[in-house]
Amino acid sequence: MTALEALANQPDAARVDEKARSLLDDPDPMVRSRAVSVVAFWARPGALVTLSPLAQDSVPHVRMILGWCLGGLRDQAAEPILRGLLADPDEQVRAFAARGLGRLNRQ
Repeated sequence: MTALEALANQPDAARVDEKARSLLDDPDPMVRSRAVSVVAFWARPGALVTLSPLAQDSVPHVRMILGWCLGGLRDQAAEPILRGLLADPDEQVRAFAARGLGRLNRQ
């Protein structure tokens, strides 16, 4: 378990969210991916705005995780971002964006 995953299990959602958001621009793409998951899990105010720039991340894995996680926010404002990811050059990103759209529209 990484330190970020351990932090995600803490009861102080505001502290966890703040730390995770600070890691969204970490140089390590795996850290960014995990931070996306934590921010989306807590879904605190501004999560969508905070996560949106990662749709342009240079690493497909980060964009793939983002596609899945945005659907979990259940915020219809995520739909244009997910639709944009459907045109991603990476097949996995497109697949997870489609799954994210499915989650988003299940409400």
